[in-house]
Amino acid sequence: MSLRRRDFLAGSAGLLAALSVARPALASTDQETLVSRAAITIDGLRSDPSYGLMDRYLSASQAVLIVPELLRAGFIFGGEGGSGVLLRRHPELGWSYPAFYLLIGGSVGFQIGGQISEIVVSIMSQRGLMAILDRRVTLGVDLSGALGPVGAGAGARTGLDFDADSYVFSRNQGLYAGGKLDGTVIQPRYSWNESYYGAGATPGAILDGRFTNSQADTLRSVLP
Repeated sequence: MSLRRRDFLAGSAGLLAALSVARPALASTDQETLVSRAAITIDGLRSDPSYGLMDRYLSASQAVLIVPELLRAGFIFGGEGGSGVLLRRHPELGWSYPAFYLLIGGSVGFQIGGQISEIVVSIMSQRGLMAILDRRVTLGVDLSGALGPVGAGAGARTGLDFDADSYVFSRNQGLYAGGKLDGTVIQPRYSWNESYYGAGATPGAILDGRFTNSQADTLRSVLP
């Protein structure tokens, strides 16, 4: 195996290992930064004419998962990972405060290069939301329709019928040939949630409206 290929594989493995390690409870700045970047991601995509469909999906959604930076790298064997926030829409209260999640995955097949993506997953069904809450869930397996990306003129896989569990909008930087989000695992970041909100802040409790943090009000306000 060549040195360059070993470097690609080692880099992918290192990325996945680093993202899977829980950060200490003192890392509140990391959570604040992620929430602020999630607001920038939503505002930026909503302002981009190429993503004109996104508002229509978000306006009809039950929840939204926002990943400001999903990292991908690979040569034959690929890896991806990133932190995100999940918000739930309440009919009377509007958007909940965000719960913190981790996306991590790997794949085998033709793929080469590196890429940074902004990801927005519009969750359309109660089934899709319940699949995510408090357990590991896999895109393309537990969530039908989450095979993205949608946007930049590509159009949704099932039109505007909103009949899939979720739709993925993605804006990419860099070149990455091959691979999809299928097989990417979504899991809660329990220590991040408690660090940001306090003891007992599970994803379910946060999304039910039992915890608040005014630092996330800007993010809530930029969602349609």
